[in-house]
Amino acid sequence: MIKIFDINDKLLMQAEVTSAAKREQEMSKSDYISLSFSAAEKVILPAGAYIYYTYKIDKVREVTRKFLLLESYEPTQSDECSWKYTPQFQHPKMILSKTPFFIYTRNSQNIEVKQNVWSFVGTTSVLSGKIANFLNKDLMFGECGWKVIFSNVTANTVNVSFSDNDFISALTAITNAIGDNCEWHIDYDDEIIYIGKVLIGATPVVLEVGKNVGVPSINNSKEGYYNAFSIFGGTRNITQVNSKGENVSSGDIRLQLDEGNGTISIDGKERSYSIDKYSTLDLRVDKINEPLFTKVLDFSQIFPSLNTYVYNVRGRVKYVLDNNKKIPISYNADGSVKEYKTFTVWYMKLAYPTTEKVEGKTIIMMALLIIGMTLRLQMICLSKERISVARLKQTLIRVRFLLHLQVVALTAIM
Repeated sequence: MIKIFDINDKLLMQAEVTSAAKREQEMSKSDYISLSFSAAEKVILPAGAYIYYTYKIDKVREVTRKFLLLESYEPTQSDECSWKYTPQFQHPKMILSKTPFFIYTRNSQNIEVKQNVWSFVGTTSVLSGKIANFLNKDLMFGECGWKVIFSNVTANTVNVSFSDNDFISALTAITNAIGDNCEWHIDYDDEIIYIGKVLIGATPVVLEVGKNVGVPSINNSKEGYYNAFSIFGGTRNITQVNSKGENVSSGDIRLQLDEGNGTISIDGKERSYSIDKYSTLDLRVDKINEPLFTKVLDFSQIFPSLNTYVYNVRGRVKYVLDNNKKIPISYNADGSVKEYKTFTVWYMKLAYPTTEKVEGKTIIMMALLIIGMTLRLQMICLSKERISVARLKQTLIRVRFLLHLQVVALTAIM
């Protein structure tokens, strides 16, 4: 019999170990124990439920590990009084498939952020150091003695990009970037990650369909279970002040959640959550015993914006001066100046709709309660390329003018 426990070490049920029970390991993909048994009662096994399994590391060493569910499992009813169970308990290293691969860096405001979208171009030795530091220092995974070995890799440099990858898929991205039938293997017990042409054991294993390999099949994938989410908005319309006091756009500052605590309704039930300074929303009830499964959510289409309306547009043409002299750009036949280089200063008013009266602002339309403010927009153009007022109105009527906004649940990383 094998015992199944929940995250609080409470016994959920005992199952008979049948001949269908097996441990499956696939290079660069999976490592789990599959059970197959029947029971008279229906028990939904929660994510994090685990079993103990003892196996040999080598001919001498033996170890007992917790193999756990990364998803909740619900059995299927086989008849009126029997339920069929086929859960897959994952090796503890597979938690890394629920762990985003990130680096700590500082944005243009010198604020530390977790960067989930980043690229690496460099030597394999530098990349191995980054991977080891991530496991040992950032995650503090296992006994924190991890090292990375590139085995039979001819390439000295690696060019790879990561975009909201979990650690397992990040390893796959690295091996794909190296190419040449490159694989990866996580040796959890010795805390070594092998990348390259990996050979586990003394001799290669010849795979043959029908003997030691089953007939391949394709299953539809589905979104897995997560209890924490790193949530980010877009970078559009977010500015910072440079050394000259000018507002300039910044591509590395993103909207993120405010740090704090609260409650949220999920499927009609109130759930408590906490948000850290890196914009990770944690929904775990037991933050000590429950394993952390994190998903990165990128809402790049959400950014600070406000629909504005242009009215009272007028332009004033001015000469471009060089040493206080006008600059000719065309001449008449008699040699006199026909046209000078000019630019136009445009004056306009912008309005935005609101449902509340704003103190200090003038209402210009009672029906929509539009608040008006004046914007002086200077556009420099050659006299032959002047923009008409009609064209300017048509262009700017769709402009989204950045104001001081308070976006619900999201705030710019400043």
